[in-house]
Amino acid sequence: MKTNRRISNSALLPRTTPRHRFASAPGWALLLLLAIGPLLKAVAALTNDQCAGAVPLSFNTFSSPLEYQMRTSSATETGDPTPACQPNFGRGVWFTVTSPNQNGVVVLRTCASSFDTVVQAYSGSCGALTPLACNNDTGVVCSPPARASVFFPVVAGQTYPLLVGGLGGAGGSLELQARFAEFFPVAATAGTEIAISNGVETVSATISFTFHDSCGSVKSWGVPVQNGTNVVVDIQSIHYVGVGCLAVLEPQSHTYELGSLAPGDYMFQWKNFGVPIMSVPFTVLPPTHTYTPYAVANFAGLPGVSGTNDATGSAARFNFPSGTAVDSTGIVYVADTDNHTIRKITPAGVATTLAGSAGQGGSTDGTGSAARFLFPAGVAVDRAGNVYVADGSFTIRKITPAGQVTTLAGSAGQQGSTNGTGSAARFNSPSGVAVDSGTNVYVADTENQMIRKLTPVGTN
Repeated sequence: MKTNRRISNSALLPRTTPRHRFASAPGWALLLLLAIGPLLKAVAALTNDQCAGAVPLSFNTFSSPLEYQMRTSSATETGDPTPACQPNFGRGVWFTVTSPNQNGVVVLRTCASSFDTVVQAYSGSCGALTPLACNNDTGVVCSPPARASVFFPVVAGQTYPLLVGGLGGAGGSLELQARFAEFFPVAATAGTEIAISNGVETVSATISFTFHDSCGSVKSWGVPVQNGTNVVVDIQSIHYVGVGCLAVLEPQSHTYELGSLAPGDYMFQWKNFGVPIMSVPFTVLPPTHTYTPYAVANFAGLPGVSGTNDATGSAARFNFPSGTAVDSTGIVYVADTDNHTIRKITPAGVATTLAGSAGQGGSTDGTGSAARFLFPAGVAVDRAGNVYVADGSFTIRKITPAGQVTTLAGSAGQQGSTNGTGSAARFNSPSGVAVDSGTNVYVADTENQMIRKLTPVGTN
């Protein structure tokens, strides 16, 4: 149901006076003055012709507009400020809108008016006005098209003056329709993603909002900008389009990925055209652990070049190395698989052959180069410096710090899965070996699909 509020009525329209034959007698002059008196009173200023007399508007649905049947052709010129979007303006009248207890956007339109309208919205008060938004039909879909509509952000509880008039001083029946679009957050979460950068754990914060927006509006969500502990987004765009816009408020939602933030307290601020819509505090928790990044460098050998050379750094050569272990002094032990040898590299990068002879596969126990290995795959070292080898001869070998090689368990060339002591035990392609803080040895018995354990007495 439309609410009609008539600021002026037909009494303000210019009246016509019947033609009379006027005599020169003074009595006729008095009658003429009495006839003109009501007409002079009719062209007096409207009650809202001045900013101080602005008429408050209430918000309504566009399907039930407030109608202000105002005969603006009867308004007097008052020296109103010139709208920013149209200098050819006249016969302005004033209204105000007051935002409810929420920040949001106000849309004011004049589509059903009978003349070409211009609308200017201000913040501040009469005598100290700051232009906010102005429209002279641009981008507005009305029928007829020469009607104005403005939208502008508002702060909760504040009042905004509105100047409405006609292009070139046009006037007629003015119909105003006002609507408020509210904004409110649904959720704000942080700590959904963990990121590690330069040894520091950070949290990627996510802020999600749902708000009520006008149907058919155009939105630009904006980009989060971090300013100290404030993360600010200015959406800079809620555009009113279409005659039916704001007839129904539709819920809209958006999620901001704020990226990696250092631990601390933050404030997410959402703005519209610089006007704060809301602020949501959130906390990025301190790291639960630290991480040290590692740089990769060549220690010994040359990329893509195989060989058997004992040498320092890139001058050394290996042939399909497949297992490494490090002792308490920093010496690295290498299962140099296709060379059938066990190599040793000092912390300075000097590579030597600990046991075995390059290119000579076998299973002979011995010291240094007299020993033989067959495609050794895995190595481990205990606290005493003894090296354990998972050998392709289906055996587990042991090398003392002096280079003496013995067979700890298994029998060369005899594969199986039998548990036993020493040579009575059987393995099937063991490929990995490890030793605990004592002298227990653990073996990845690959083809048997088992993990085997060797105790100091030799039983596994």
